[in-house]
This record gives sequence, structure tokens and C-alpha cells, in this order.
Amino acid sequence: MLTPPLRLSTPRRPERPTTGVHSIALAKMAGFKLQPWQIHVLAVAGELIPNPDPHPAPWHPEWVHAYQNVSVSVGRRAGKSVLTFARALRTAVKGQYGFYTAQTGAAASTKFRNDWTPLFHRSEALTREFELRHSNGSEMMRHLGSGGYCRIFSPGPASLHGEAADAVFLDEAWGHTMQRGKELEVATYPLTATRPGAQLWTLSAAGDVGSAWWHSIVERGREAAQLDTGTGTCHIEYSAHGLDDLDDPETWQIAHPAVRSEYNPTGTVTVDFLRNEYDRDPDQFRRSWLNMPDMAGEGSAPLDMETWDTLATDPVARITGSMSIGVAVAPEQAATAVVVCYLDQTQTPVIEVDTYRAGTDWVVDRVVDLQARYDVSAVSMDSAGQSPAVVLARPFSHAGIGYDAATLPDVTASAAEFVDAVRNGRIRHVRNPSLDLAAGAVRRRSIGDGSWAFGRKDTTADISPIEAATHALWVNPDAHNAPHAAIV
Repeated sequence: MLTPPLRLSTPRRPERPTTGVHSIALAKMAGFKLQPWQIHVLAVAGELIPNPDPHPAPWHPEWVHAYQNVSVSVGRRAGKSVLTFARALRTAVKGQYGFYTAQTGAAASTKFRNDWTPLFHRSEALTREFELRHSNGSEMMRHLGSGGYCRIFSPGPASLHGEAADAVFLDEAWGHTMQRGKELEVATYPLTATRPGAQLWTLSAAGDVGSAWWHSIVERGREAAQLDTGTGTCHIEYSAHGLDDLDDPETWQIAHPAVRSEYNPTGTVTVDFLRNEYDRDPDQFRRSWLNMPDMAGEGSAPLDMETWDTLATDPVARITGSMSIGVAVAPEQAATAVVVCYLDQTQTPVIEVDTYRAGTDWVVDRVVDLQARYDVSAVSMDSAGQSPAVVLARPFSHAGIGYDAATLPDVTASAAEFVDAVRNGRIRHVRNPSLDLAAGAVRRRSIGDGSWAFGRKDTTADISPIEAATHALWVNPDAHNAPHAAIV
């Protein structure tokens, strides 16, 4: 047995031919070895059946893919990028058209540059036969012989109007809300309508409370795998779903297909490494490595740091529109963060830490200075009775600084808005160590009735920079009116 027991997989029908053989051969030609689980996915998803169209056009193929929809649910660092790359290679070599995206356009570009491009440079065969384009936002690999290609696109509702596709890859699907996911379906499903044998691949690790769209795909996929009709939807999942002891290394070896074990002696992840990951953060371990969704809410991490890192940018050369200011104070007034929000030249909201210093006695002078130098539309902070920022309420009033006093509904709504903006790539943030630490440390704090706010309990760093960023985005009118087309 080459892979762990497949409890959640559409089975392979060995009597069927499969295009997976071609993808596997291309990967070998390119010089990288696929893992057993990747071979299994390509073989099953690539199964062919006679074209069921009773009146096919003369140019239509005699054999088509049995599965129009392919969903792959697998934990992090299993090799999902290499799997997708191998399948995309075949699309291009066959003279077909493929499109790839991730949770944001920026994340898709990062995948292309950091994951796919190095694979090309390692292979003389690929560099001879393919052309790579690295124009930001329209990265592409094109086969010189056939003219086929696979290119990056931004996951917006109008991104691919007028296009046709033989393969569409929706990676990191956990990062889309239900609304954004449905918009993505509307944008991508029509692409394959006129292409017999076309496939829509949706791939992801487990999500969280905001990943309803991906969760619905997984549920439909499990039902399809159980029904096993042999057509329509192919679902392959590696997770601890349905297993009892999530803390047992035996479970880890079954749930993650890249773990080195009796099933996979050449696996790239060791049990010792996973044990260290488990000891460091058991809750995050279950999501990242056991592919179990984090639905806890209370105490969970609302920001995914892989997505956060893709949204980092350099300081903006020219600010457009107005600037808003968010202020947040650490417990016991140990430090204060002043964060600004403005639009860049592409009309995308940018978050930037202006000042992060100990104490609070400098804050009034700094805010007054910013108001004198820039077109400041609003200042916001949470100055409710139990908020550490309450100490700034009277000094702000004496200095004539008008500010938006965030209420509890504002705090919960602004936190949800900020997380959604990050998840869907609608903002950028200027690189800053204190902001990055806060983004990784912040946790959800349940308010009741399903609402939540950012909480400081059990955090490993001061989260005031993220709180201030949330306030700044919430009160910036230009950020809310930014055109959707400008948001990557």
C-alpha cells in the first residue's frame, strides 16, 4: 500500500485510461518525483470515459474526463503546489488553456514566483519547451510547441469574462467567504461550458469559521465519494475527519499523506517534526497538519499568516484620498499604536504603522502633527470604560481632537471587516515588525450571539497595532468606496 488508507476518496477504476499518466510523465521529465498521494490524485482525477455527447462536433475528443469537478482537501506542506503544477503542465503541453488562482491575486502571483518558477529553473527540458512571463498579476507559463498555457488570475467576479478554459485551479479555497466563493463560481463555471473534458479543480487545507464556501465543497465531495457514481465530482481528502485520537502519531500518519511512515517511506515530513509542532500549538496543529477546520471561535487565530505575508508592501510613494488614524493602547498603558489608513495609486487601502512607542504621553502631539500634515478624514479608538485607551479621551478633548468613539458593535463589526479584507486580499500593509507580531498573536474573543472581537487573552505579543489598524480601516471613507476592480 503506497498511501494511507483512503477513507475519503473517490476510488480509482483501473479499467479506465487516465490522463494522469501524462501528468506523471511530465513531472518525471521535469526532474521532480511525485509522492504516492499525488500520483493517486492525478490518476483518479484524470480518468477518461467515451464522450457522452450523442452529437459531438467533429473537433471534439472521443474520450473526455469522467469528472468535471475535482476537490482535493489536504493539510499544509503536503505538496499541493507540485500536484497542481504537474496537472497544469499537461494542460499547456496539450495546447489547452488553464487558469490558476489562490485566496487572492497577490497570493497566486506569489505561488507562481516562489513555487512554480523554481521548478522550471531546475529543469533544462522545461526551460527549452516553455516560456515564462512574470508581469505582475498576469504571470503565465506557455508551451512553445503547442501554444497552450496556464496563467494566473485574480479571484474577482469579472476576472475571466470572455475566456474559455480546459482547466481551472482554485487553490487555497478556505480563504473565501461564502459570498466570494459564489462569485468565483459565477466567474469560472462558464469557462468550461464549451470545452469537452474540461475540469474545475478546487484545492485547500482546512478552513475556519469564515470558510463556509470551502466547507460546503468538502461536504458535497464526501457525499460524491460515498455515492461513487463514477462521473461528475471526484473528491480526495486526507484528514483526521472521523478518527478518534487526534493526539496519536498513528493518526497523524494516516491524516497527512506526506508524513514518513510505513505507508510512505519517502515522505517529506517526519513524525518528530510533527511532535514538535503539536507541542508548540495543539489547536493550530490540528488545522495545519490534520486538516481539521478550526471552528472554535473563542481563542482561535482569526488571521492566517501565510495570507498576511502575501499582502505586505513597501512604503507608498504617493498617498491618494484622505487618511484616517486608528489609535489603540496596550493593557496598563504600556504602549500605544498609531496606525494610518490611506489609498495607494491603485486605489487599494494600505495600512501603515505610523508610531508604536511605550506609554501614552506622546500620542496627542503625534495625532495633532498628522492632522496638520495630511488630509485626515477621521480618528478612531475604543475609549469605552474598560478599554486601556480611555486614558486618552480627556487629553484628546482638551487638544480639540475629534474622534470616533468605537462602540461594542463597531468593535465587533470592524474586526470582522478587517479579517475579511485580509482573507480576500482587499488591503495591503506596510511591513512592520510590531504589526506582524500582533497579527500572529491576536485571538478571537467571544462577545455572544456569534459575535467576536479581538482578544488579548493568552496572546504572545501586544495586539494594539492590529486593533489600531482595524479602527483606521473602519473609519476611512475612501477605503469603503474603493472600486472592487482595483482590489487584488
